[in-house]
Amino acid sequence: MRSIQRSPRPSPTSPPPPASESPQPEFSQLARLGLVSWRRHVAAILTIVFFWFGLGTAATVAVATFTGVYDPSAPRDGFSLSGYLLISVPFPFLLAGLAVAVRFIHKRPLRSLITPLARVNLWRVLQGFGLILALVAATSGGWALLGPDPYQLVFHPQRWLLALPLILVVTTLQASTEELLMRSYLLQTVGLLTRRTWLLAGINGLLFAVPHLTNPEVGLGPALLFAFYLSFGAFVTLVTLRDNRLELALGMHAANNLFAALIVTHPNSTIPTEAIWQAGVLNPAYNLIIFLIGAAIFYRLLLRRPRATAATRQPTQTS
Repeated sequence: MRSIQRSPRPSPTSPPPPASESPQPEFSQLARLGLVSWRRHVAAILTIVFFWFGLGTAATVAVATFTGVYDPSAPRDGFSLSGYLLISVPFPFLLAGLAVAVRFIHKRPLRSLITPLARVNLWRVLQGFGLILALVAATSGGWALLGPDPYQLVFHPQRWLLALPLILVVTTLQASTEELLMRSYLLQTVGLLTRRTWLLAGINGLLFAVPHLTNPEVGLGPALLFAFYLSFGAFVTLVTLRDNRLELALGMHAANNLFAALIVTHPNSTIPTEAIWQAGVLNPAYNLIIFLIGAAIFYRLLLRRPRATAATRQPTQTS
């Protein structure tokens, strides 16, 4: 009769065996959680475009027609609450179209646009927001002290406080929607074709830069400002891929846009806002150089991988 050998029971004082951890999915590959046929991607893109340009434009025209408060062909003569809000009308429709495409066409969780984990890390959003805000404030202060054109104080407390809630909500929505489209949906779509980090960053940076060439400030230095937009888009993409989530990018973009809307603006700004100071002129070369320096500092502080310590190295077996 065959005897059954039983495995020895673990000692009460022995540590439990390490739990096996499944590797975290790559952010660029999260599109694979859903249906990824080319037909579904065509349907998804058409849905996004319809919500953004179709419904968004119709809503903008309807609001302008019924209120009569904004004429897009009129000369820009400063900040207008109604005009600022009207320009931002299409963004909620873009966000809705993106949600419909991801949830009902690709049939994957909306959370996969932000993170491969079970929860969104709001602390990571605040880290990206705070560090970029500090860097932009420091570089703007340096330009104000050393630049040839001093900043002009244009602060009107009552108007600024009145505009503050609207700008906080609308600008954050605009920046976050842009990130969800560019650094999430489009990045993950291109990720179906390649996993190469630098190629993904370059393609996404180019997709980010091209639409910004229509901004009014581009006329001050097309080549340098194109390089700036390309670098910004590629760097934020690199941050997203290295961190394997979108939270840092969400905070970075919101901080950058809010600073430009509420603290320091310039005459060639895309959308005039009620800021505290106005720069005399936008310097494309300074913008690009300072951005590259700030990007290196940001990467060093938040994304540098620590070296393996004795506690984290693979333990050696002892006899």
